[in-house]
Amino acid sequence: MRRARRLGRVLAMAVLLLAVEGCKWFEISVRIPDFDSRKVQGVWMWRKDDVSGQWQRAGQILFQPAPAGSPPDRLHYVVLQPDGFGLPLSAEMRREGQDSDQVVVRIWYARFLAPGQYRVSTYNAAGESSLSPEVLDLL
Repeated sequence: MRRARRLGRVLAMAVLLLAVEGCKWFEISVRIPDFDSRKVQGVWMWRKDDVSGQWQRAGQILFQPAPAGSPPDRLHYVVLQPDGFGLPLSAEMRREGQDSDQVVVRIWYARFLAPGQYRVSTYNAAGESSLSPEVLDLL
């Protein structure tokens, strides 16, 4: 029964991913050093503008409350499209140490804008983190 449910979720996700046209999907690894203490609510994706060289917001990943009965190591999130449509997904969340506030999560991101260099920042009710030092080439 458990295997059938898992296969069903995988098939549903595949159908949803195929239904979203005009974008390319990437699995990215995000390390959040202060996940619990800062009550991180999501991730902003930033793209480097080819002309100005400035970093501009390119997408949003909104963290969601876990449904009842969900394992504590699952992060539920919504990838928001430019038109406001959101695709709900979940990913395994790995803690760096047993009681660590630092988590690493591999999340899916739909690139709707042109290929280029991307960075991430996290946000909460109080504001945003600085941009990540790592630069992702999402081509």
